[in-house]
Amino acid sequence: MGLPPHGQVVDIVFAEGKCDIDLGCELRDRTKGRPAVANFSTWIEVFNNGLGNKSLDSIGSPEEKGESQQETMEVTHVEHAAFLAFWICKFLVCTTSKKVNVEYYKLAEALASKEVQESDQPLALGPFVLAHLYRCLHHYVTEGLNPNWSGPLWIFQLWLHTYFPSFRQPGLALAVDTTLGQQLAPLDLLPHSVEECFEVLFKCLEFSAEQFAVCFSRKYPPYLAMDISQHASESETRWETACSAWKSAIGIRDLFWGALFGKTLKCGVELYSPSYFSRQLGYYQAIPAPVPESSNRYRSLRAVFCNKDDIEQNNKAFVYNMSFPMKTRVATSKSSSQFREWWTK
Repeated sequence: MGLPPHGQVVDIVFAEGKCDIDLGCELRDRTKGRPAVANFSTWIEVFNNGLGNKSLDSIGSPEEKGESQQETMEVTHVEHAAFLAFWICKFLVCTTSKKVNVEYYKLAEALASKEVQESDQPLALGPFVLAHLYRCLHHYVTEGLNPNWSGPLWIFQLWLHTYFPSFRQPGLALAVDTTLGQQLAPLDLLPHSVEECFEVLFKCLEFSAEQFAVCFSRKYPPYLAMDISQHASESETRWETACSAWKSAIGIRDLFWGALFGKTLKCGVELYSPSYFSRQLGYYQAIPAPVPESSNRYRSLRAVFCNKDDIEQNNKAFVYNMSFPMKTRVATSKSSSQFREWWTK
C-alpha cells in the first residue's frame, strides 16, 4: 500500500503532541459553530477552497483570470490537513458513520504539519491501518457479516488478489517498481460465488517460492530491495531505513487500534505475529513458538484501554520481540519437517 511500516508509533501517546493546525477550530470558524462533526459531503464543501469562492466571470483580462485561478487553486496547510482527515476516515479506518470523526483530527494535523513533513522520521501508518484491518476481520469472524463494521476490508481483498491470482483479472503482469495496491485497486472486480472461493482455497495445496515472495521481492518501496544483512556503507540513511522497516515487519507486538483523541476514548490492540507467515517475508516456516503474548490473551474478547497510561503500560509490557534474524532473505516455499507434521495433524 505504500504506508510506512516504521517510524513514530501512532497511538494516544502520539496524539497528545501539539500541532500548528487545529481542524476543530477551523471547522467551527468556517461553519459559525456548527456542525461539531461533519459528514463527508459537508466536510468537502466547508474546506474546498476551489474556484467557487471567487467568480472568474468578474475578472477582466485572460492574464488576470489565470492569476486568480492559480491563486484560488493553491492548497493551504489547513486544506491539506482537511483532505488527510477525510482520506483517513473514508479509506483507512473506514468509519461507518460516513463522517470525519474528531478522533482522527490529530493524525491528519500531524501528517500535514511542517514538523512531520520536514522530519526524517515518518508516522508509522502501516501498523495503525493493519490493526484496523485485523479488528474488522475479527468482527466478521466472531459476529458474522455486517456492513456496519468499520475497517479497511478492501485491503483484505487486495491481499487475496495478490496471493491468489485466480481471484483477479487474468493475464495481469504486476510491475516490480510500483506498489501492488496502486496496480490492483483500480481493477474491476470479478464475480465469485462462495463455493468458487472455497474451491480455490481447498485446491491450493502448496505455494511456489515465487508466490510467497510476491511482496518482499519488489523494488518499491526501496527498502524491500535492500539486503539488510550487508551494511550499505555507500548509503547509510537507506540502510538504516531498511533495517527500521524490516524490524517493524518482523517484530511481534501489539498494534494500537482505535480512537486517538476524544472525551470518551475507547481503543485497544491487535496482535501482529509474523512468525505465523514467515515464508511471505522470505524465511523458512517453522512451528511458531513460543506463543507470543498479547493484552488480548488469545480471547475473542478484546482488551479496552481508556487513557494514555494504559497504552504506555501495554507498550512496555509487549515490546518488539525479534523472531527472525536480520539476515539475507531468500524466496522460499520450504518449511521444517516439524512444521509439516504439526500442520497436517
